[in-house]
Amino acid sequence: MKMTIIRIVLVLLVLAVIGLYVYDVVWNHVPPTKKIFRAGTVALMGILAFVRTFQIKRRKSLAFYESQYADILENAFQTQPFWKKKLLCAIRLYNENQYEKSIKYLLDLKHRAQNTQDHYALNLFLGLAFTDLGMYDNAIRAYRQLTSTGNANSRIYSNLGHVLMKTGDQDNALYNYQCALEYDRNNAYAYNNIAQAYFQMHELEQSIPYAKKALEINPKMHQASALLAITYALLADKEQAEKYFHIAISSGRDPKELKEAIDYYKTAQYATEENVDAEDEVDES
Repeated sequence: MKMTIIRIVLVLLVLAVIGLYVYDVVWNHVPPTKKIFRAGTVALMGILAFVRTFQIKRRKSLAFYESQYADILENAFQTQPFWKKKLLCAIRLYNENQYEKSIKYLLDLKHRAQNTQDHYALNLFLGLAFTDLGMYDNAIRAYRQLTSTGNANSRIYSNLGHVLMKTGDQDNALYNYQCALEYDRNNAYAYNNIAQAYFQMHELEQSIPYAKKALEINPKMHQASALLAITYALLADKEQAEKYFHIAISSGRDPKELKEAIDYYKTAQYATEENVDAEDEVDES
């Protein structure tokens, strides 16, 4: 897409130069040397202005991600501005769903990492990108590089549990979710993921308090309210099911999709990974 825009702009610049050349020759009778110089100057100025604008937009984009993930990037590559910029490029690619390119950037930075903050940022985004590509073993290795070196926190353990749940390793997933809560008792993602895990294990009653705790911490977490709506529907508690259905809708859940999910589970009477909302953490907003 960007290359297409660049080509269009360059074509327009060329057409502008040709137009200026014809205008000078036909209307102003400018000598050949002057008209060529003028046309060349206009073209050069146009190209430089375009490049400058593109660079400014690029820097704003990177600055946005630096601000967005300030807590993750704290002190990462602080003494290496060139490599910090490359890390930000990798994060931007990740957010644009260009996971393979993001991973390449991140792996290239591995041998540049000098401290725990560098390794933390790299392995967190490697774990996220590998997870989104379905490369769960790679994601687990990335997260375990942090947990095995004492460089993990609530977010890392929660994400590791999420990946393990996807592989069917429910016991270790729950263990890592509990580790996440030991680091941060207010991690709504971890509570929600524990609720989802128990739901998938058909332990509906046990999932409820964890989903409610997630909702208590983050009232807008529609994943938790939707799970409660589905769970109470399966338990034939119509009043509670309707209550949490409306809470989920008010938090942004699509009503049609939620109704379909409830109908699905009522018919199937079992949970599958594809239909519940366990969450990775990038930020905790």
